Amino acid sequence: MSTLKTLNLVLMSLFAGSLFFISMVIVPFKKNIIVQAQYVYCHQMLVKFCEPLMPLLFRFSAIMMLVVMLFHWYKDHTVNYSQIVGFLFWCVIFIVSLKVNVPINRYYLTLSASAPSFNWLELSQRWDFYQHLRTTCVIVALILFHWHSGESNTVSQ
Repeated sequence: MSTLKTLNLVLMSLFAGSLFFISMVIVPFKKNIIVQAQYVYCHQMLVKFCEPLMPLLFRFSAIMMLVVMLFHWYKDHTVNYSQIVGFLFWCVIFIVSLKVNVPINRYYLTLSASAPSFNWLELSQRWDFYQHLRTTCVIVALILFHWHSGESNTVSQ
């Protein structure tokens, strides 16, 4: 079991660290770009860099979270509330990504850096807000999923 939990912690930490890096380094850098062509190019490079890695880390982490919870359930018939709430925060990240960030990313990939878009600044502010929301949720999920406060945090069947 400790191997599963360790692997899960590593996967979740890699995903959380990636989102945290984007929120703390890339988003402030992008906010200083006032020329649309530079901003569009920067966002396109971010999407191309993160596209293969982030969905894989997210999916493997979610699968490992479920495996760890199921292992607890089958082993001693207990459910850890902090893990369930952490998994729910992970689901929020998925929904926000699917409904907001990924569609904006795909839109930016269709733009030409030299052709102006009427709403690039509004979209960038929306993407930044939801990126910070995802970062907050991933940190909360990471803490909750790996936090164990003893028997008061579990319930038996």
